[in-house]
Amino acid sequence: MDNQQPLKILTLDGGGLQALATLSSICAVCQAIAKENKAARIPAPHELFDIICGVGTGGWIALLLGRYRLDIATCMAVYMEIARKVDSDRTTSRWPRRNRAFKLDQERLVSVVEDTLLRYGLDASLLREDSPLTNTFERGQTRCAQAFAVGVKQGRNIRDPEYELFRSYTFKDKTTATLPGPEPKKCRTSQAFAAVGAAKFFLKPYKVGKSVFFDETFPQSHPISSVALDEALALHGPNVEISVLLNIGPGIPSEQDCRTLDSMSIGPISRLARKFSWPGRKEASLKEKLSKNKNSQNEVHHHDSTPSTPSESALRLECQRRLDIRDRLKALYGDSGSDKYHHLGPDYSLEKASLNDVHAIRLFRTRSRESQSSAAEIGGAVSQYWVNTRA
Repeated sequence: MDNQQPLKILTLDGGGLQALATLSSICAVCQAIAKENKAARIPAPHELFDIICGVGTGGWIALLLGRYRLDIATCMAVYMEIARKVDSDRTTSRWPRRNRAFKLDQERLVSVVEDTLLRYGLDASLLREDSPLTNTFERGQTRCAQAFAVGVKQGRNIRDPEYELFRSYTFKDKTTATLPGPEPKKCRTSQAFAAVGAAKFFLKPYKVGKSVFFDETFPQSHPISSVALDEALALHGPNVEISVLLNIGPGIPSEQDCRTLDSMSIGPISRLARKFSWPGRKEASLKEKLSKNKNSQNEVHHHDSTPSTPSESALRLECQRRLDIRDRLKALYGDSGSDKYHHLGPDYSLEKASLNDVHAIRLFRTRSRESQSSAAEIGGAVSQYWVNTRA
């Protein structure tokens, strides 16, 4: 591995049925690289990154960009086609009562992915078999050798979930510390989409082999950058140099989206009951009232340290994970290690985006304060790591 060039790794967050914001950020990175280097064309992500991976819909995009080596425009078209066709219409008879808690039609997802890949002339097998012939959408020399999507296994302990990797490559030298995953030769890309997308409110649990996948942590994210770092070290050895670890995400689902999805998952009577308040059966004692009042005052004083909503709690956890990955890189590469990690994206996603961003596409045209700061971050990362550098 002495001749191994420094790795560039791209990791993509999930967050419901939203990927357009992530793709927009990736596109901005690629455009900035082309502009700074005065390139004749905008490079595709597979020409810039050695490893591309993601979780949830971020996993869908990772496979489209890395496994199929699509450019941004084609990837966006494929994603929009899939997202449009799998969103179930609850006003029709196609929505079974037993599937009330799930927003997407999972059987249709598998079928749509298969049909869409076929229509674009892409092999629906998860394993990529490199050959002298490139597909229609590849341009230039590819750099991406590994692309994978992360599936969250269904389990009793949702605070410490287990993961499996849907790899589009073979990995012979696995160790006990390497995350498991289905055999790529025996797995379809459509199965990977159904498994990594299986999450509360969206898709039912999905079984691949002996493993059942279902993410019950929504709206919390997952440590995709740490998973990617583990995989990179396992693939290339503990002494491999990493020059960039870029994480891009659409942001934590907004509180309004969480409430909307929650209301969709219950029956009409329960939805109606939530609109009413009624005094409790037992009047609280004076001691309990004083204690409650004291706790409320403490919450006001410590608001920043005590999240009050699922979205705030998810953001707090995500911020901690960003600190953790910087600490890991610092431990591996010294003081400069933490500078190898970059995160691009807003703290919270735009309203209705996590429900289905294809239907909320107009929202992404809004120039919010978060998007402006992200643009500045993109420019800084490009100037530091891609301009006039061979690696």
